[in-house]
Amino acid sequence: MKRNYISNAFLIMATITMLGFWGCSNSTDPPGNGGGPTEAQLQQLEDIQQTQLEYYGELENLLAEMDTVSAKDSIITIMLTDASIEWTSVTSQGINIQWEAGFRGTLLLDPKRSSGDLSRGNAKNGNITLNNTATGSVCPKSKNTIFLAPFYTQFSYWDDQIIDAANAVFAQAGYDNFEVYKNAECVFGWFNTIGLLDDFGIIRISSHGTTWPSDADIQNVYLWTGEPVNRTTNRRIYDHLADGFAHIGTIDSVTYYTIEGGFFAAANDLAENKPFVSLAFCYSALGNWPAHIINCGASAVTAYSWSVFATEEADWMQDFFEQMCDTSREEPLTIGEWDISDDRLYYDSVEAHWVALLYSGPDSMTLWEPFRISSIDPTSGSEDTIVTIRGIGFGDTEVQVRFDAVVATDISVWTDTLIRVAVPAGLTEGEVAIVKVVVDGKETNGVNFTVESDIDLSGYDRVQIQIQYISSSWAHSDGDTTGSPSRSIDTGSLYGSFSGHTFHHYLDTIPAVGQELITEVTVTLNSSATAVSSFEYTLTGTNTDGYINFFTVTGTVIPVLGAGYNFFRLEGMGVCGIISNMEERTDYPGGIWAELIEYGCNENSRIQIIFF
Repeated sequence: MKRNYISNAFLIMATITMLGFWGCSNSTDPPGNGGGPTEAQLQQLEDIQQTQLEYYGELENLLAEMDTVSAKDSIITIMLTDASIEWTSVTSQGINIQWEAGFRGTLLLDPKRSSGDLSRGNAKNGNITLNNTATGSVCPKSKNTIFLAPFYTQFSYWDDQIIDAANAVFAQAGYDNFEVYKNAECVFGWFNTIGLLDDFGIIRISSHGTTWPSDADIQNVYLWTGEPVNRTTNRRIYDHLADGFAHIGTIDSVTYYTIEGGFFAAANDLAENKPFVSLAFCYSALGNWPAHIINCGASAVTAYSWSVFATEEADWMQDFFEQMCDTSREEPLTIGEWDISDDRLYYDSVEAHWVALLYSGPDSMTLWEPFRISSIDPTSGSEDTIVTIRGIGFGDTEVQVRFDAVVATDISVWTDTLIRVAVPAGLTEGEVAIVKVVVDGKETNGVNFTVESDIDLSGYDRVQIQIQYISSSWAHSDGDTTGSPSRSIDTGSLYGSFSGHTFHHYLDTIPAVGQELITEVTVTLNSSATAVSSFEYTLTGTNTDGYINFFTVTGTVIPVLGAGYNFFRLEGMGVCGIISNMEERTDYPGGIWAELIEYGCNENSRIQIIFF
């Protein structure tokens, strides 16, 4: 269910700001706001923001008349005559401004992330380190995922590719689909409010990033939020703007709040759920962003060594989620294995810079563990319904299956990849129970099971038995021991009656010569009439002395509720042992005879029991 964070975000942020910041704090922790700014201070900040917006407009006018370099030089010449500005710095993406009052700002002209001139290469050519490894294996604990896209309108084409690719594979690895927040929904508080991101296993942030103070001396990288500047937020984060933990950036004639990595880390404690964090903004591997987030408890962080094109970023991350969530593998793919499987590097000829996808954290980080439920069958039923659970990592020793908080006690099969268990008593009819396997205190992913009411047997007076692919083995007088082809038996409609949970049919009929008839059928259901416990039938024929075939049901029982009847299917060799051992010999003309040695089930056998 989508969390209602945005509607309460401002109340949450206001409360937490008054309490101060805590969590994964360190020496870069921003201070509290104290008593808040005075009206004069607020007005000064708003004047600066307005002035910055006006400089952006003037710069756009200059760009209409001259090239980018000349326009930047011209606007800087004008700004340096402004006594409220301490200094300016030209970057590849725009202009940074240090205001005399201590505030920081950016005019962002060329965000870089859309397209560009690139060529492939290898790491040696780039002379950069491709990963930052650590020891120990880790996997995200929460199955919740979030996608924060402050500039979705600009990057929707590429963001949607990644969202669709991830959502297509998340379920198989046990994750929920991305909760997506776009544009102005990505308020400042998403990034610095205690607890908002703590509940997620995968966190992706797709935005702009800018360097500070310059490209040649990168001390900080600012992540752009989707919240335009406003008086309410100015009042709440005034001290953080004044101290440089947050700053203001203008793009497309709108000014937004931005934050640096230490400020983000001060408000987020990710240690409990160990999320994987994808930092999809320019320069995100710089300014200590990965180190801050790893120190906060993330399992791993992917980030970019320079300004990155959205085309390349989308290709890499689609592949990342598709490969890392592929549970058809015997073992989960690690981030280290994924990274070396293809080039995560290209050369930006415009920037004259190598751009790489880097990761921080252990090489052995995975997005799923080999301990999970892949499917249950059936997905609905009542008490005593036999449920087949398939998956991996259950072990060979029976431990525990839970339906919500109710522990199942009737487990007939337990292997490393398959469990058969009866639905326990104590569940609420009509509710959806979450089925989990628990081994040594560890839980698998949960799978939904709908709890239904018991089957009403009133009105059922006919049964049809279809026994398919019954194997038979024969001995022949000529020494041939080849088994005869499998056969099937269809009783047609047999009338009878229920007594308790047992259906009984008896036909007092002498078959015609050469004919075989099922003359007696008994089918016993469990106490809730959701599964067949056992059944037997008697087959009588005039060309023999008559014999009895008896089935003891030990295999999969699949109840299917239909309109006006109940259908039960049993499959595989386990549904019966040897049906009968025959020692009756039939002599054929010419002295050739055949003897039926065994009559039973094989792996293809299927028994269908239909009540009308």
